[in-house]
Amino acid sequence: MEEKKLSPSAIRAWTITNLIGTLVILVIAVGVTIFFDLFDQYPKIMITIFSIIGVVGILSISILPRLVWKYYAYAITQKEVFIRSGIIFMEKTFIPMIRVQHVTTEQGPILRMFDLANLVIYTAGGDSFEIPAIKVSEADELRVQIMEWVKVEDE
Repeated sequence: MEEKKLSPSAIRAWTITNLIGTLVILVIAVGVTIFFDLFDQYPKIMITIFSIIGVVGILSISILPRLVWKYYAYAITQKEVFIRSGIIFMEKTFIPMIRVQHVTTEQGPILRMFDLANLVIYTAGGDSFEIPAIKVSEADELRVQIMEWVKVEDE
């Protein structure tokens, strides 16, 4: 079973997503601070909070997308789907085709900018498993292929 990597464009897509998330959190924190006049009352605590937001934001923008991409892999055969993920704690998931109920692709505006989609695999137990940020054409091909294999397993 040959493992495949996610599209390298995933790094840029996740970087933009994390940047937007960090900016939203920062704007909310600034708004709450100004509204409740917290900086004058608790300057050390507010400096600490903004420092934490800054450090976590920088890490989630600059390092996290590359690490997620580096350690994520998947493989799909006629018998099973294999997903390997995790940065600190590695997780290996095997999904037998016989358990697959249906497969969808999902694509938000940022993934669409990079021609990427998430492939979501739903199983009989009600669980779902995602292969994120793969090329749209590949995601569509895999979705069709998996559903064909699932039909063969049912027969």
